[in-house]
Amino acid sequence: MQVNYYVDRPADQAMMTALLLLATSVLDGMLSLQLFALGTSHELNPLLGLTLRHSIGLFFLIKLALSSLAVFVLVVHWNFALFGRFTLIALTRLLVGIYVVLIVYEIALLVK
Repeated sequence: MQVNYYVDRPADQAMMTALLLLATSVLDGMLSLQLFALGTSHELNPLLGLTLRHSIGLFFLIKLALSSLAVFVLVVHWNFALFGRFTLIALTRLLVGIYVVLIVYEIALLVK
């Protein structure tokens, strides 16, 4: 498998994974706000914590901007490998999996 090259147009698989990663990030933000409202958790990211003190809209705007920037970098470098072994394809899929686990955990906290 060839690695460390750019393409003119990302593969459909890359775009679908990127959209899934963004969707899970947004869902995480919505569930996090529910948990914050219940007082059962707090924001660990200092930047997002600061924005949350100002407004929910600003919190979502910054969260979406940071997530979108990260996803953009992952898609652009989709065919690259980290340390010569771990492809960004695998890293992106791992991030989606981590978000899914986090979302399940947040839902479990909300239904208690």
